[in-house]
Amino acid sequence: MKKKKIIRSLLTLFAVSLVLCIFSACHQKSPSEGGEQLSAEDSTKKIAADTIATEVKEEVKDNSALFTYAMAMEIIHPKYKSDEKFFASLFDDLNLPMQYSERYISDADWGGDSPAICYCFGNNVNCDFSEFTSTEKPYYGVQFYFFFDESRKTGCVTRFHIITSDDAWYEKFMADMKADGQKFVSNDVYGKKGKMYRKEADPDENAPEQPYYYVYDYSTEGAYDVEVSYEDGADL
Repeated sequence: MKKKKIIRSLLTLFAVSLVLCIFSACHQKSPSEGGEQLSAEDSTKKIAADTIATEVKEEVKDNSALFTYAMAMEIIHPKYKSDEKFFASLFDDLNLPMQYSERYISDADWGGDSPAICYCFGNNVNCDFSEFTSTEKPYYGVQFYFFFDESRKTGCVTRFHIITSDDAWYEKFMADMKADGQKFVSNDVYGKKGKMYRKEADPDENAPEQPYYYVYDYSTEGAYDVEVSYEDGADL
C-alpha cells in the first residue's frame, strides 16, 4: 500500500514538473530563436523608455513645442557654435522639413568674405532668399542665415525669423520672452510697423557697441511674424 502511494506521489510530482517545464519553454526564447531574455526589471525599464519616447513625439506634434524662444536664444548666443548637420537634425526632430537652402557670399560686391547659407524649414511656407511667406494654413516656418567661421566647418546664427498661424505657439513665445527680461522699446521697428523688445546681453569687450538681444514682432491676429536676434554692432 505504501509502495503504491509513493509511486503515485512520484508520478504526480513528475507530471507537475513536466507542465512547469513546458510552460517555461513557451514563455522563453532561446538565443537562436530571438534576443536575450529580459528580466522583470529590464522589461519595466523598456516599457518606461518606450512611453517617454511616445510622449516626446506627441509633444513635438504640438506647435507650442516647436522651435521655441529658449532654443533660439541658446543658438544665437555669441559663444554657441554649430554646423550644418546640427540644423538638419534639429528641424527633422521637430517635423519641419527644409524648404529652401542657398549658399552665397555676404557683401561680395564690397570685398567681404562671409560664406553663408540661407535656410528655411517649415510646413506650408515658401522662401526665395529675400521673401519668406506662407502658402496655406496652418503654417509654421523658420528662416535664418548660417555664417561660417574661419574653419569653414562650424559657424553661428545671429537671427531667426519665425512665421506661424498658431495662436498657442505665439502666446507661449511672448510669455517666455517677457519672462526672460525682454523689455518693450518702441512701436517702430526700423521704419516698419511692429513692436521692438530688447534685453542687454553679457558684456563683450570685443563688441563695438553694447550687445543686446532683440525681438521684433510684426504680428497681426492669426498671422504671427517674429524675429529674435543678437546684435553687437558688427556689420555681418
